[in-house]
Amino acid sequence: MSLPVLVLLAGWGVPATVWTPVAAALQTRFRVINLDLLSQPPGCSSLEEYIRGLESRIPEKAVWLGWSLGGMVAARLAEAYPDRVSRLLLVAANACFVRQPDYRTAMPEADFQSFRQDFAHAPSQAWQRFLSLQCLGAATAKADRRQLLAMCGEKLPAAADWLDIQLGWLEHEDVRTMLESLACPVAWLGGAEDLLIPIAAGPAICPDNTVFEASAHLPFLSEPERFKQWICSRAAGQTS
Repeated sequence: MSLPVLVLLAGWGVPATVWTPVAAALQTRFRVINLDLLSQPPGCSSLEEYIRGLESRIPEKAVWLGWSLGGMVAARLAEAYPDRVSRLLLVAANACFVRQPDYRTAMPEADFQSFRQDFAHAPSQAWQRFLSLQCLGAATAKADRRQLLAMCGEKLPAAADWLDIQLGWLEHEDVRTMLESLACPVAWLGGAEDLLIPIAAGPAICPDNTVFEASAHLPFLSEPERFKQWICSRAAGQTS
């Protein structure tokens, strides 16, 4: 019997190598596909165009796990190709990354705009600070940062213009209504110490939401064994 397919989609500015430890631990249970958002298809600028460009890389039926911005992208993909996504697992992701008048469980707009301006002026330095910010607060913050930097390298992993386009997705995307109408089951996981995604986003997104108390924005690095167990249970349709 063939193994079920699990697609792991990384977030903003992070290469697919971030999934290497997780993929190795899961390969006895799944056929794991590691993806990131770093390659810009020719002429692509919108999220809709990007998702259309992914069509040839989408398995016939798979569990999709999207982390951070990858969660928003995976959600849009599940909407566009409902027959190909059996379950959607959202990790440290939000329905709106930036606060809206009717959605307050998100990053303040002033904080987001400050980061985007910093990135426009000094992309590499802003990206490095962003990597560190993802680790802050976790019980294993120093070890997480060392591991993350080792997997990401020292240079900006994609063209600054492409990364700025994706910041535009983070600023404007709103998947609240779409998540409510998806045909596939949805589960959410967040870190209690995450400085980017409030844990209140979980209940706002779906009933099946889990919080890792010792994690920040990187639960797959901070609590890897528990993270593996969460994936296996949710991929099998369990909710406890």
